[in-house]
Amino acid sequence: MTLQGCTVTVAAARTITTAGVFFGLNEIRAASTITVAGTMIASQANVFEFAGPPPVITGTVTPAPDLVPNGELPPCGSLTTSTTSSTSTTSTSSTSSSLPGSTTTTSTTSSTSSTSSTSSTSSTSSTTSTSSTSTSTSSTSTSTSSTSTSTSSSSLPESTTTSSTSSTTSTSSTSTTSSTIPAPVALDHYKCYPAKPATKFTPVQLTVQDEFEAKQTVVAKPSLLCNPVDKNGEGIADPTAHLGCYTIKDVKGQPKFSGAAVSTDDQFGTLRLGLEKGQLLCLPSTKDGVPSALQLDAYKCYSGKPPKGAPKFTERLVTLTDQFESKVTRVKKPLTFCGPARIDGSELVRPDDRLVCYSVTDRKGQPKAQTRQSVVANDLGSDVWTTRKPKMVCLPASLVDAL
Repeated sequence: MTLQGCTVTVAAARTITTAGVFFGLNEIRAASTITVAGTMIASQANVFEFAGPPPVITGTVTPAPDLVPNGELPPCGSLTTSTTSSTSTTSTSSTSSSLPGSTTTTSTTSSTSSTSSTSSTSSTSSTTSTSSTSTSTSSTSTSTSSTSTSTSSSSLPESTTTSSTSSTTSTSSTSTTSSTIPAPVALDHYKCYPAKPATKFTPVQLTVQDEFEAKQTVVAKPSLLCNPVDKNGEGIADPTAHLGCYTIKDVKGQPKFSGAAVSTDDQFGTLRLGLEKGQLLCLPSTKDGVPSALQLDAYKCYSGKPPKGAPKFTERLVTLTDQFESKVTRVKKPLTFCGPARIDGSELVRPDDRLVCYSVTDRKGQPKAQTRQSVVANDLGSDVWTTRKPKMVCLPASLVDAL
């Protein structure tokens, strides 16, 4: 359960529990103050993130909370104050449709709400829209109009009933246009696991060009399998697109990388990194035969660390959920900067996107990471990769400047 607001209060005699939930986690994020006078119980962890003074805890919190100062929480002006209570409610929903051959379904659900008050308003809206169908051949599309009415009710205390009626009328037209390539989906976060191939990998030589250099590069062997990962419930844009990362080295006889300094911006804030040398080449990959549009670039990754005198990175706890596991994870420090790279002259799909990768460890008290086998396929072939406990999480980032 996650509670977020400017000021978050768990009232006395109230109980919030995820004790019976696998990987149960209670999270509070407050830009101002956190006050816990009631009871909070979690099967895995209680995590309190705050931008203001330390939380005031006069109630019972089991296990003891992880207190995480976080100056990057949204300011109070964009949040509301919330007071939580634990109230059992029962709601009934009814849905009907006027379409021919449709059915009416009524369901009753019992749930538990942790919000003390809810209010809403009644509204009636009528919308008329015009839709058009584009095709490269001579064809005509026809659309039908329908009217639907939905009514919802809730027995939450201090709540009002919301009803809305909407009608939509659509017309159709025919036009001829040229086809366009769809824009790529948002770049995901990635959780990366050390990997070992089932068969010996034969090194290959590629031309790799990024914003810093163009090099004849030896791709030596598989190193990491990176899965798209959900961070703190933010979702995954494309669960089918993975990254298969390989260790690399320059072909002999070329100038050495002279180093670079970059400033990046991601969800953890602005970061300054000194880049030392190219370490990895990460290629768009599929896993276990699941097809994917692979709207990704290849990424060349450099080892990096903050310059002397830079503010120390503040460790933080996040919840990471991917196809292998769901864990409360401690993000420790920045490790790697990855930028899009052209392979043998290929075009870039998303030239403005970068990745900044941070070392991670699992929070204590959770099940150990399992050894897993996955079929990984990309432009360098297909093989079974065996993975173990995760090494890093990569966040989408923008490049502020580079020197």
